[in-house]
Order: sequence, then structure tokens, then C-alpha cells
Amino acid sequence: MRTDRTGMHQRSWSGIPSPAEIARRFRADVTLPGWRAPARTEPAQVVYRGDCAHAMAVLDREAERLARERRRLLEAAFTPDGLQARGTWLRQRLRALLGLERLPPRTPLAARITGRLRLRHYQLEHVVFQSRPGLQVTANLYVPLGGGAPWPVVLHPPGHYPSGKAAYQRVAAVLASKGCAVLVPDPVGQGERDEYIDIATGTRTVARACRAHGVAGDPAYLLGGSLGGYRIWDCMRALDWLSSRSDIDAQRIGVVGTSGGGWESLWLAALDARVRAVCSSCYLTTWPLRMQRRGDDPEPDPEQDPFGVLSQGIDAADLLLACLPRPVALGATTRDFFPIAGTIACFREAARAYRLSGVSDRIELVTADAGHEYTLELRQQAYRWMLRWLRGERDADASEPASIDILDEASTWCTPHGRVLVPGGSITIGECNARVARSLALARRRRTVGATQVRSSLGRLLGIADPPPRLAARQLSVRRVAGGGVVQRLLLAAEDGHRLPARISLPRAGGRLPALVVAGGRVPSGLLAAAVRRRLVVVELAATGADPRHERNLDFVPLLEAGLAYNAFLVGRSLPGIRVAHILALLRWLAGHPRIRSDAITVLGSGCAALPALFAGCIDRGVSQVIEHRPLTSLSSLCWHREYAWPVSMIVPGLLRRLDLDDVRRTLAGRGLRILDPRDHVDQPLAVDERERAFAPVRSAFAAAGGPGGFSLLGAEDGNGDGDGIGRWLLPAGAR
Repeated sequence: MRTDRTGMHQRSWSGIPSPAEIARRFRADVTLPGWRAPARTEPAQVVYRGDCAHAMAVLDREAERLARERRRLLEAAFTPDGLQARGTWLRQRLRALLGLERLPPRTPLAARITGRLRLRHYQLEHVVFQSRPGLQVTANLYVPLGGGAPWPVVLHPPGHYPSGKAAYQRVAAVLASKGCAVLVPDPVGQGERDEYIDIATGTRTVARACRAHGVAGDPAYLLGGSLGGYRIWDCMRALDWLSSRSDIDAQRIGVVGTSGGGWESLWLAALDARVRAVCSSCYLTTWPLRMQRRGDDPEPDPEQDPFGVLSQGIDAADLLLACLPRPVALGATTRDFFPIAGTIACFREAARAYRLSGVSDRIELVTADAGHEYTLELRQQAYRWMLRWLRGERDADASEPASIDILDEASTWCTPHGRVLVPGGSITIGECNARVARSLALARRRRTVGATQVRSSLGRLLGIADPPPRLAARQLSVRRVAGGGVVQRLLLAAEDGHRLPARISLPRAGGRLPALVVAGGRVPSGLLAAAVRRRLVVVELAATGADPRHERNLDFVPLLEAGLAYNAFLVGRSLPGIRVAHILALLRWLAGHPRIRSDAITVLGSGCAALPALFAGCIDRGVSQVIEHRPLTSLSSLCWHREYAWPVSMIVPGLLRRLDLDDVRRTLAGRGLRILDPRDHVDQPLAVDERERAFAPVRSAFAAAGGPGGFSLLGAEDGNGDGDGIGRWLLPAGAR
């Protein structure tokens, strides 16, 4: 046992944490210093330049290709029967994309009313219910005054304001004044459901709602799920609770939202047939256009980037087709970072389907000349649409009252201190992730997976083509160095359209030599000199899409690289998968190089680059050894802790359903694997005893396999963290 940075005892790295340990971790204060820093002013946009811009353009072309293929297939479905069949298929696939292919059990809601306020136009009820056991949802129910019950009801999920439901009172209050009950829930990470606070004081440690969603949502990808799945299930359970009330008419349910609430509204309507009418604004655009404009809205928000949606033949307009024939209203603004051209394209496609189905009056688009905001025109559209389809008022009064009761944030609270994350209070989405990760880890421990199966599974998860893409090399420059060697600067063009800057350092002539491939282009200090002394060819390959010259960082989020990773998710790829494919392509190219021994190649990666180096070494059995310098010890650890310091460029969706890093490392038994200064979830060195326990399964696999390679595990305290220390391991097995 040891004491971690939260001051609590936990099991060693090699152990799987118990449910009680997970609960303690996720109820501790955030301790990572960077998370306690004063809130930064996030950039309104970022600009992609250089190699990163080129990588984005390659993904954009892939998205356009997938969109063209989708349109071709969709054209054949434009018949009444074809559209009905596509709607059924879409609802199944959209649920699966969010990790809701099998809906969670409908456990007891344990709903309670914690307070009531009677105001001029409505009565406000403070509601708390559990969408999953222990996961509390706080919400305000606006109930009309006077007769008329059972009332039609509108679910109004908020957009990305840290205060959650408190920022969205106006629309709810106006609809209540016009005879509709309205439920406004706090989304995860917002309002009373802020998951990143100092528990003792309630001080927010992640200032932005999008950033909080990223922290909770990225591990969900690893588990084969999505933050969006958690959020939509919250909404479905909200409808369950509303339907149980005698003063609510469960046959007249609508949903209204803007921005993040527009996302939630439209996805809920697509997936839950209980929603009779939906009005979504400032969200919908085509996913290829969303990718092209990523820099205009760079903050991470994983629920809006479902993995593989475009590669499965689905685009944003399909959310509307999944609602057919129910009424759908769209609102858009001319200067939104969700491009209005995409909104119009989605609307036109859906409007054609609605006309063909004989319900053309059930779809509309309203635009306003504004930025990303819920304008009066869009709010009035929401009132008119809900009153028409829920109350049957074709000529409804959509004006806003001259005055309406708007409360201060504290008056909207459903809990005593305005937060559910208190000792003995709600669990978090992060804790839900941790519980899933624990179950998967236990399942992996119970089964034996051979090296061939690991390589096959890893290749599928990474999307690796066999054979890897070919490379064409163009020499940009060459210079001679001391000792008679030369350094060539190359630009490698891959068949998939990516371009890869590389540099080859060749010792003076002397036949074929062992080679060191440095993945990610990050060379530890002194390593080149150590390689030259050992007469190795050194090949430095820049990480695909990485461009440190132009990177913009927000806390632990490199915004340019994160945008590239999320765009890759939309087309069914991952950034590690793309980078592994290019390392494999480079290894294939090097096999024909006249100065390199193809049977004596070492692949090295440092930090985040250690992950693709390891994966490439696993898949290419011609690699003699892999050196991981300052690698992450376990991907599961990103799920088992409330705080972590590794970016989304480490995420391979669904990987933990099959493998963790120790499974991959064991496949190198019989070759060579060197682990130098392994790191934990917050990128800190492991203590000696932690290291040994964490890598004991890998060491055992190498001992059982024998062979010329071997396994080494060393820490920075052993003097092996710099280039000279690493140099002792450079010569591959059989080349010493």
C-alpha cells in the first residue's frame, strides 16, 4: 500500500482498484496544480498552419469522400418505404454511436422535490433524481399556474454555461406562462453537477463547461462509449420521471435547446420516440463542415464528436431523418461557428424527405443575423413551435411578457450548497467510467490472449491497413557532419495523403548498419551523439499533424492536436492509429534502404510518442526492440482517477474493451523492450516498488519466452533518462 497525492491509501499500480477505492478517489479534492490555476481566457479560435493544417486537410478530404458516398447510397432510399427503413436503421446506429446500443437498466429514480417557489407566472419545483444508481441529476420544473393539467411538457437542456439551468430560465418561464410545463436539468459538469470542484469549498477547478466535458468524456471513448451516451440517458430518465406525474401529459412531450442544448435536444428526439416535437438551434451543421471550421470552436466537447459517425454512412442531416415524421424546427445564425451553410444543407435534405412523406409542414428553418447566441427570433420560434405541436395553437402568441421572474442562481439550487458532489453525495461521470474500466480490467485478467490475437485486435482498433501505405521520399537538404557522416532532411509523402517530415543521420560509409527510428521526432538530449558512437542510422519521424511552432495550449489540452484527434474520430480513425500507420509505412520503406539492416531496427518513442512506438513494434514483428521513454504505464489509469495529465492524442476508442498496454507489451517477449522512467496518470515518475509491481506481468512474459531480446525496466534515478543512459540499449538483439 502507498499514499497517493490525494492523501489516501490505494492499491499498487498493478492492482485493479476496488469499488471503495474508486469512490474515495472520485470524492477527493482535485490536487493537480495545473487544475487549480486561475481560469484562463480561452482563445476564441485557433489557426491551423503547417504540417497540422495539412493533416487536417487530409481528414477533410476523407470526410468529403465519405459524405459523397453517403449521398449516393441515400438517393436510393428516397422513397416512403426507404425513408422509413432508414429511420429505423438510423435510430439503432445512432444509439450504438453513443454507447447506448443496449440501454442501461431503468433503475429506481429515487426522485424527490426539495423545494417549491410560487412566482407570478409559474411555480418552480426543485427536483433531484438518479439517472443511474448514485448519479444525481438536479433540475427545475416550471409548472403553469391555474387550471389546465395535465400539462404538455417541454424538456429544455441548457447550453454550455457553467451555471447550467440557472442560465436558461427565460425560455422556461415564458413557456410556463403560456401553458407548458418545462423541465430544465443540469447537464453533467454544469450547475450543481460540476464534477471538478474542491469538495470542501465548492470552488470550481475547471472553469469552462466544455473543458470539464473533455476531462470526463475522453476516457469514455477508451471504454467504447461516449459522454453523449451519459447525457442522453439523463434526458431519457428525465422523461421517465415526467411521464410518471399525474399533472403531466406524457403524450405531449417536446424538447427545446440551443448550442449544447441544441445538440442534446436533437439527439434525444432522434433516439426517443416519446418526443413529439423538437426545436434545436445553434448546433446543426454537416460534420464535414464542422471539421473544416474546427479552429473557430477549438474547445474539447467529446459528446459532439461521436466516433466513426461519418465512416458508418451517417451525417448530421440523418438526425432529422431519424425524427421523420415528427415535427422538427431548426434555428441558425449567420455568424455562428456552426456553419450556417451546413444547417441549410441539412434542412434541404430533410425537407425533401418530409415532402415525400406528405408532412412538409412539420419541418422549418429560422435564421437570425447574429453570432452564436439564442436570439429573440430563435426563442420565439421555440415558443411558437411548442405551442403549435403540443397545445394545438396554430396562431400562438410567441411574444415574451414585458416582465418575467428570473431568479438568482442560488434560488434555482436543488441542494443546500448548490453542488451534488459532497461527502456522501452523488457519484460522477468519471466514477461511472472508472467502474466500467474496472469491469473490463477484471474481464481481461480472466482471459488469456495470445500475441497473434493481440496484434490482430490492435490492428483493427487502430484501423491499420495491411500492407501499410507506401511512402515516396523527397530530399529537401543534405549536410555533412563531423566524422564523415551526413544528415538528410526528407519529406515523405504517404499514399493516404499525409506528408511526414523526417531526418536521417547516416554514419560514414561502411555497409548496412542497425537503425534507430525515433517516433514523434522527440530526441532525448545526447541521444544522437550516443547513436553516432555506436554507428547507428538514426531516423527521426515527426508525429503526424504535430506542429509545436503553432500549438496553442489550454491547461493540459494542446488545442490544435486535440482538434485533429476529434476530427479523426468523426471519420472513424484515431490519431494514434494514423501515427502507427505512418511508422509502419516508414519501417516498410527502411527495409529497402541500402544502408540499413532490416533485421536490426529499434523503435523509440518519448512521452506521448511512446504509445505509437509501442503499437508499431507490436504489429511489425520485424522490429528488433522497442524503447519507451517516459511512457504512460496504463491507459486504464486515465479512467481510474479524477485527474490526469495526458491529452486526447493518447485515446484509441474502444481499446480498453480488448487490451491495455501490458497486453501489448507482452507481445514483444522474445524480442526486446526497454521501459525507461515510466509515468503515472499525472505524468509523474513511478516509485521503484510501483514500477516493479506495475510491470511484473510483462517481466514474467519475457522470462517465459526467453530469446535474445529481453526486458529492462529502469527509472530516471538510475541515470537512464538522458541520451547517454538510453544509448546503452540502442544496439538491437544480435547486433552487439
